[in-house]
Amino acid sequence: MDFRDGTLGMPFPLLFVAASLIGGIAAASALALPVAAWAGFLSAALAAAWILFAKGKNKACFGTALVASLALGGLLFAWQERSYRENPLYRLRLDAYADFTGTLARSPERGMDKDILTLRVESADAGSGAFPVRGRLRLSVPYSAEHPLPPLRTGDRVSVS
Repeated sequence: MDFRDGTLGMPFPLLFVAASLIGGIAAASALALPVAAWAGFLSAALAAAWILFAKGKNKACFGTALVASLALGGLLFAWQERSYRENPLYRLRLDAYADFTGTLARSPERGMDKDILTLRVESADAGSGAFPVRGRLRLSVPYSAEHPLPPLRTGDRVSVS
């Protein structure tokens, strides 16, 4: 590399890190390892990178740091997947149509032909009476000239069918 032109090295210094992180996300979706396994992998890779850095082995340290980035991507995916699967709405199994009641967790997101509502669900009703259930539900509501949405804000109480 020639540093006389004023550049500090690579034109895209985070390209390899980003590619490694994406690779970790893809690996985690394919392997379905638990969070603890990814955390252990990340810890071992970081420890190895620091040891190699202390010994002055920069190329090996860089490669090990990329492995740590891969492990970080896997850990982030596994963590998100676990919290998604633990969501009570994900585990809710209904054989029929349901109504959900709760408050808006965010202000409506306006789209070209629809609004996106994020509802903090408090209860559901599948025809046999309301029962408490917690979680977040993201809804897509198409625009309608006959039934426009009223102005909504965060915290408004909403019931959706």
